[in-house]
Parts: sequence; C-alpha cells; structure tokens
Amino acid sequence: MRGAGGGSMGADSGENRRKQTLMCFCVIAGSTRSLREHRGQNMARFIIAVLLILSPFHALAEEASASEEAVWALEESYWRYVEENDIEKYKSLWDERFIGWPGGSERPVEKTNIADWIGPLHSDPNRIFKSEINREAVRAFGDVVVVHYSYRGYFISKDSGEVIEQWELGKITHTWQRRGDSWQIITGMAGRIVSE
Repeated sequence: MRGAGGGSMGADSGENRRKQTLMCFCVIAGSTRSLREHRGQNMARFIIAVLLILSPFHALAEEASASEEAVWALEESYWRYVEENDIEKYKSLWDERFIGWPGGSERPVEKTNIADWIGPLHSDPNRIFKSEINREAVRAFGDVVVVHYSYRGYFISKDSGEVIEQWELGKITHTWQRRGDSWQIITGMAGRIVSE
C-alpha cells in the first residue's frame, strides 16, 4: 500500500515511528539532563543557603570557645597569684561590684574582703602554699562565662619539698563578665566537696 507521498505505507509508518521514538528519546533525554541540571542548581543553592545560615553559629561557637579558654587561663592565674601572695594582681581579677560566697565565709563578701584569706597562707616562711585545680565545666553565654572546677590547696616544706598539710577537696563556681579585652569575676561561690 502506498500513502499519499508515494512510499509504502508500512515503510512510512515504521520510519515515522522510528523518528517519533527518536524525537521522544531526545526530548526525554533533554528533559532529564535539564532536570538534572535544575536539581544540581537547586542542590548547590541549598548547600550555599545552609552554609550561610550555619556560618554565624560556627563563628559564635569559635568565639565562645575562645572566651572559655581565655577565662580558664585567668582561673589558672588566680591560683598562681594566690601561690605568689600577689594580692594586687589577685584583686585585679574581681569586678568592683563583686558579691560572692567564699567557702570559709559565714556570709557573702564584697571585693574589699576577697583577698583576706591569702595572707595567712604565707605567714610561716617554712611552708610554701601550692594548689591544684581541675576544670569541670566552662560555658560562655555571650559576654559572660561560667566556670566550675575542683581545687585542692596544700603546703610543702621549704626544706624537704614534702607535702606537710593538705586541704580537703573543694569546688568553686565563678561567673566572669567581659570588660573590654579582658574579664572580671562578678560573682562566685565555693565549698567543700562531700564524699559519698
């Protein structure tokens, strides 16, 4: 049978089907490639959006970590000043409006009395005061850092270097607030760690 174009109807039909199939394949392939490119672009946009959203949190976490480390270094300085009987440097760590409750005090104290316990530690020239501290938790909250740690003070003989007296294990919580480029203690509390 011949169609209007003079060719065989069967041959025309098969060829047309092949062309249509090829055309469909090209359209599908093009759509798929286009869909893949579209998905790829969307994925790239999504990843960029997530990174933009998370980057401030990452920066905050880095800043918090830097603040926590800076304050912990000040806690280590605190005990070094106590060991060296350096009252002036020790008191420089405290805010003028500080109020807190030291472990050996019957009531809260202000900055004016905060160093009263240090002088007696150095009254006997044959005994040297030393301390050990153990970081338990440090957490930054913007311009405030809260520190929890355990500590133990002890005395060594100036002559032999042996431990001649040791305190019970204690605990301290200090709250530090940023003051320009540094930090100061604004409140705190200390006590003995009770064994179970």
